Amino acid sequence: MDVAYLWTGSGPRGVVGDGPLNIRAGASTGYAVRGLAARYANVPIQCQVTGQTVAGPYRTTNRWNRLASGQYVSHAYVSAIHGGAVPLC
Repeated sequence: MDVAYLWTGSGPRGVVGDGPLNIRAGASTGYAVRGLAARYANVPIQCQVTGQTVAGPYRTTNRWNRLASGQYVSHAYVSAIHGGAVPLC
């Protein structure tokens, strides 16, 4: 079964360039997986934090994007940001 999610609202959005991408409970691969973001999904980004360094298809970085409280994705897997600058948390 395929499930698609549509995030609504305004503000910065990140394009998941390679997926499905694990959405983690914190800014490290050691945190539990809270869900998945599909390839090419546009996910809302509230702010960015510093966490574990991850090497992904677009960059190697310690930047993690917070989608909501307790939901983080590594910026290494985000191909583009649209809708404005992402503030620090």
